[in-house]
Amino acid sequence: MGSAELDLPPERWIEAVTAADLQLHGVEALDGDSPAHTLTRLALETGADLAGVGRCLALLRHSRCLLSGGAPLALLAYSPRLALYRASYDGACEADLSALNMASAGVWLTLLAGELGVLPDHDRHWLMTRLTETGVAACNPYVQGLADGYADEAHLPEAYEQLIGRAFWWCASHCLR
Repeated sequence: MGSAELDLPPERWIEAVTAADLQLHGVEALDGDSPAHTLTRLALETGADLAGVGRCLALLRHSRCLLSGGAPLALLAYSPRLALYRASYDGACEADLSALNMASAGVWLTLLAGELGVLPDHDRHWLMTRLTETGVAACNPYVQGLADGYADEAHLPEAYEQLIGRAFWWCASHCLR
């Protein structure tokens, strides 16, 4: 992560996007297009709100919570100590999604917003899971069940749910660092 990105507020994430960020997430730029122009074009095509992406990045940065919702389940968390995001989609715990800078997390969220629609801008949104002193608080009962049941494998009898539960705690632990 460059020092220029550290100086940018999350709402201006798109200014830090590089061609490498686009490539990591499989977004192809047209010849001569800047990364910002490529994302603007993508957002127009998919209905993603780039300002909403910035608000969601800011929410994750300033609250002890993680984005957790959709089908398949998408997870995004921020570590204040590491100043990096971690993402999982459909239970994947991939190394290249374990330490995303703000710009790369913004690209990932832009792609996700094309599927989910409006991204959360407050921690009580149905796509957000709060990590409190007393435990996990999710508006989404499926996510709450995964979080609660993962510790006791008897409550997650399906291999897929175990995979998703592992990914949930992989992201949640990142947020708590």
